[in-house]
Parts: sequence; C-alpha cells; structure tokens
Amino acid sequence: MQRFLIIWFGQLISTTGSGLTSFALGIWIYQNTGSTALFAIVPTLIYLPGILISPFAGIIVDRLQFRTCMILSDFGSGLVIVLLAVFLLYENLQVWQVYIAVSVSSLFSAFQWTAYSTAATQLVPPVNLTQANALVEMAKATAKIFAPLIAGLILTVTSLQSIIFINICTFLFSLFTLLIIPASIIPAKITKVVADGSNNKTRLSNEITRGFNYITEDPGLLRLMIFSGFIFFTLGLLEVLFTPLVLSIGSANELGKILSIGGCGWLVGSLIATIWKGPVKRINGVFLFSLLQGLWLLLGGLKPSIFNVGIGIFGYLLVYPFIASCIQTIWQTKVPLNMQGRVFSTRLMFEWLALPLGYLLAGLLADIVFEPLLMPNGCLANSIGKIIGIGHGRGVALLIITTGFFIICITALAYMNNALRQVESND
Repeated sequence: MQRFLIIWFGQLISTTGSGLTSFALGIWIYQNTGSTALFAIVPTLIYLPGILISPFAGIIVDRLQFRTCMILSDFGSGLVIVLLAVFLLYENLQVWQVYIAVSVSSLFSAFQWTAYSTAATQLVPPVNLTQANALVEMAKATAKIFAPLIAGLILTVTSLQSIIFINICTFLFSLFTLLIIPASIIPAKITKVVADGSNNKTRLSNEITRGFNYITEDPGLLRLMIFSGFIFFTLGLLEVLFTPLVLSIGSANELGKILSIGGCGWLVGSLIATIWKGPVKRINGVFLFSLLQGLWLLLGGLKPSIFNVGIGIFGYLLVYPFIASCIQTIWQTKVPLNMQGRVFSTRLMFEWLALPLGYLLAGLLADIVFEPLLMPNGCLANSIGKIIGIGHGRGVALLIITTGFFIICITALAYMNNALRQVESND
C-alpha cells in the first residue's frame, strides 16, 4: 500500500496540474474567439482520441510493466505542454494548436489510465483494493475542486504561461515518484505473468478483440460494463444539466458555490470510502449506492430551490466514489493480470463513449422535449407543473428527476439479473 501511495500522490499532483491547464486553455480559447462552439470542441477532444486508441493501449499495457507505461505517458504529456509553452513564449499560439495538444494528451491519457488501473492490482493486497480505488476517486475529486479555483486565482494575478510552467513541474514530480520506485519491487510472480503475456504472437487484430471477447464470454462482466455505461451516461447528462438548472433560479455566483458543494460531496465520499473497506459483496454496494444516487436526484429537481439543488448534487456525488471503487475492485479481482490491459482499455472505451453521449443528448432533450412541456402553455403545466413548477428551467428539473427514476429502474433491473448479482463468483 505504501508503494501505491507514492504513485498515487504523484498522479494526484499531475492530475491537478493538468486540470489547471485544461481550465486555463478553455478560458484562453473563449477569450480569443468568443465562440462557445469552438470552446465546446475541447471537452470532446479530451475523450475522442483516447477512445480511438484504447484498444491499442490495452495491448501495450499487457506487454509492458505498468510503471514503464506510466513513465512514457507522463513524459509524452509533459512534452506536449512544453511545446505549448514554446508557442506561448513566441506569442504564436493558435486555437488549432491547442486542439492538437489536447488530442495528443488524450492519446497518452488512454495509456496512463489503463496502466494506472493495473497498478493497484500489482501493488495492493486484495483486502485493500477498494480503499486504493477510493483514493483514486479522491484524487479526481481534489483536482475537480481545486484546479479551477487555483487556475482562476493565478489568472487574476499572472498569465497562462505561469499555469503551463506549473503543469510542467507537476509532470516532473509525477515522473520522479514513478522513477524512485524500482521495477524490482513488483512481485516476481506478477512480473512473470506480464512477461508471459508479452510472448503472444497472434495478429494485431486478434489482440485488439481479445479484451472485448473476454468480457463477452463472462455474462456478469458484460452486464457490469453495460451498467457502468449507464452510470457514465447519466453523469454526462447531469454535468450539462445542473448549470442551466441553477442559473434558472440563481446567479452565477450561486452556481459556483453549488458546483463546489458537489465537488466537496465527491471528496467527502472518497475519504469515507478510503476508511471503509467496502461491503463483503461489492456488487451489493454498487446496487445500494446507485439507488441512493437516484433518490438524491429526485430531491434535487423537485423544487425550484438552490438549497434543494445543492443537497441533491452533494448527495449524488457523495455516493459516487463508493460505486466507482466497488466496480473497479470487481474488475481487478475478476480479470487475470495478463489480460487486464486489454480488458480495462475496452471498458474504458465503452465508458468514455457513454459520457460524451450524455453531453450531447442532455441539451437536445432539455431544449426540444422537456423545456416545452413545462412552459406556461405546455402539455404538463397543469399536472406535473403543479408539483415542480413551470417556466424556464423547470423542464431541465423534470429531466433531472426523470434521470433519477431512470437510475432507480436500471438498478432494479440490474439486481434482478442473476449473472450480474453473481459477478464476483469464481464459477
């Protein structure tokens, strides 16, 4: 666990540094173009290239030690940031260069997160896996909370160059934490398994499909991946919906407070999950906390109240780390180490596809379907409108409530599936 904590701390610092740069580059693009559409391309490019390269990333991770893959990924991402710094230094930075930089960083991230997912399996005792995965969630929450705050503060007193310099330093720190852990500390048995996996001489096309085939041959894992996809899909929906919901009843300042409250819920949940080792049967924890997520969303959208929305987003993100850490632990304990790279990259590709799909559908559903329903003359104004209110933003609230019901129903259906309930079985 101590070895893993060293790597984890390096990744925490690196992730926060990357968050600083992503936030600042988004502001830079919007300030220099004034275009929301051009700004919106950035989050798309954060995911899309990584999705495309994920199958190849899994093959490489299975052939190399996780430490080697993470070192190369950190080095590559750091080099991209250095190139951006050079363009800025000579005042020649263009929007298309930022797009290329974000895309290349996404490619390295696919390798990074796939290798990082296998690190805990190799370094942490099985009894502590859920705690280790909760720590990963805590690092994500910390970056999500503090990166925008720190970046905003830095930009008020200095420039984008300073943030990029800080990010370069965070990459160097992450590399240092990986380099001080020698490859020899990886247990001999595990090192041998990884080496054995690298002797596979099958064609590349077969290698790419092996991870997918492994999942489809295990009904429990296949259903778990689909269920995880629904979780990421709803997360994508809500990331888009909470902003217009809050702005329909409050100010931009209140929006900032609400988003910070949500981030604090994620952080608190992660801290609790690192102390608690999780339920004996982790899939039951997934079902329980997913139901709680749905209930929190019902509360968040029920009334046009900043307090209700704040409680809803806090509760939703409070239980998210428990779901994520339990699911990750199930995958780590079920999949053999020599297959984890390919299997985890397939899973990563599926989850990353679900997230932008949620981004896309959220706006379409809200603007075209749900908002018109709860306008003063809308079809539901005299029925559901009497309960949750009518007017601007209440259609978004109805979509959030519907998402809560959707989560509850999907969780109930998942629980009734015997293959998923028994996913942790060794049979």
